[in-house]
Amino acid sequence: MAEKGHKKGFTLLEVMISMAILAMVFVSAFWAQSKAVDMKNEAKWNILSGLMVQRVLSTFQSSSFDDLAKDFSNLDQEYPGFHISIEAGLEPFSDIKDLREFQIEISGPVEGFRYKTKLLLFTGNKKK
Repeated sequence: MAEKGHKKGFTLLEVMISMAILAMVFVSAFWAQSKAVDMKNEAKWNILSGLMVQRVLSTFQSSSFDDLAKDFSNLDQEYPGFHISIEAGLEPFSDIKDLREFQIEISGPVEGFRYKTKLLLFTGNKKK
């Protein structure tokens, strides 16, 4: 026989403890999902910036030095949301005329992602 006055169910304390545990589980799941999205955006940025630099180098290799400005003007249209800045033609050594320094800076649509590199390329003996 059941005792008189004893009701079946959960006490308020048990419900509050289970709600606190459930809240901690949801907070940790939200944090993990947020980190996964950040990692996805960073991986996408790393891949795209590498591809853009590779595209710049292949454009350089297939063009003469004088035609580079014309070829690079289309890169911003090919990659909407990205800004590509290229400083070309600096001569780091006065005795080597065909060695040029290029600085490539790419900034993406997501704030905080920026890629900057400096390259030394030999520009002599190009076909026009």
